[in-house]
Amino acid sequence: MAGLYVLMGLLLAGCPGGNSTQAPQEPAVPSLAGEEITLTVVGTVGESTTWDLAISEWEAATGANCVRNTLENANPASIEPVVAETPGLLVLPLLSLPDLMQAGIVATVPEEVARSPQSPWQELFDGLRRGVAAPQERTTNLPLAAPPLLLWYRADLFERAELQPPRTWEEYDALVASIAEWGDGAFAAEPWEGDFAATMLMARAASSALHPDNFSFYLDVSTGEPLIDREPFVRTLQRVVDSRRAEPGQLQLLSRDACWTALIAGEAAMAVSTGPVSTGQGQAPQAGATRPEGIRLAAVPLPGSNEAFDHETGEWQPLDQTLNRVTVVGQGGYTVCVARSAGEELRQASWNLWETIEAAERDNGFRGDYWTLCRASQSGLFASRMGILHGLEQTQFSDAVAASLREPRVVLDIALPQREVFAHLLAEAVHRVFEDDATPAEALKEAADAWAAQAQQIGPAHVLNTCRAAMGLSPMPALDR
Repeated sequence: MAGLYVLMGLLLAGCPGGNSTQAPQEPAVPSLAGEEITLTVVGTVGESTTWDLAISEWEAATGANCVRNTLENANPASIEPVVAETPGLLVLPLLSLPDLMQAGIVATVPEEVARSPQSPWQELFDGLRRGVAAPQERTTNLPLAAPPLLLWYRADLFERAELQPPRTWEEYDALVASIAEWGDGAFAAEPWEGDFAATMLMARAASSALHPDNFSFYLDVSTGEPLIDREPFVRTLQRVVDSRRAEPGQLQLLSRDACWTALIAGEAAMAVSTGPVSTGQGQAPQAGATRPEGIRLAAVPLPGSNEAFDHETGEWQPLDQTLNRVTVVGQGGYTVCVARSAGEELRQASWNLWETIEAAERDNGFRGDYWTLCRASQSGLFASRMGILHGLEQTQFSDAVAASLREPRVVLDIALPQREVFAHLLAEAVHRVFEDDATPAEALKEAADAWAAQAQQIGPAHVLNTCRAAMGLSPMPALDR
């Protein structure tokens, strides 16, 4: 109950606390008797006695009633009727956030709450906070899970061959090309199966496609024109094709789970993977993997680039000694926000309800599959309980996640309405390339045209402004098409 009273004082009184040695006065819990606040979740989030007890505690302390809703998806058409009738808290997949923001469903977090030294937002890794929770300093949500893709490698093989983990994708490609010399029969694995191919292309292309001085990445943020057929994406896809053709079998394109399993089993010398985190289906990716003795693993952030494509000038620009590294997140992510339809008092009460739930989750070790490492205080927690990582590997995993989420540019993966349609269109194009049915330039041009057609069907302004909302940019005026 202590956590409840402390945050109630913070949220409703705006008092950040101090270093006084005097015993703090316990703030009075305001009466919300007769008020109703919804707690809307998607999927199986919150189906635990931990949540049940925390919510009962909060109801007893405030006199309010928490109405719980469970939805199958988080699109605006599903969410809006629920929060319009009874406003409150939303716990949602991270990739659903941009569409809800553009629809005006998500409220801004009160500044005195988000910026207080005691607030959980101040604990978020900097890049995640600036890029996802509070783009352009407008705080809208609190990420609970945002697992980044990492480059995992066999530390025992790297040490034996006196190799260093790659800093750029060019260095990575060179390691793949020479893997027969140092990999002891192992291969490199990347997750390109199914529609995740769209995410993988974004992750590999981001460091060259998102210029440090630009907002435009896969969509022109001024015109809405798709950029997925531009040079950074074509070059990235061509490099993957070249690596596969150079020596068949050295680079294998697998599912996400298969990449991790191959690494654990010693079959892969390098693998792109989120690592030992939940898949969001209540099952860890390493389930069923057998780890031979003598294998030592390590992880680093995905490689970056020493040059970036400026979409405004249409030219490549060298970045001198600067490494441009962009972290793409969203897959397997969750976040919490408050409905804009709630009045100021209910917004504050909703965040207090969440803090009560989070305090209970913290006491229980953040065991739901909607939690991953997002804050400094959580370092080591998730890696240690999975059991598959040993000793220093746990620290290296936590450090790699933290470094990825501290990057200046952390962006959401294809932040567009009906995201799954856009991702599928792009993934189809990628697989055509892998099947030798088209060149990267041909396939990505067709994908860009398909994106433009899909945007016309949805509404060009809505598509563009959803992308802009994810970046904290104001809506553009109506587009003439």
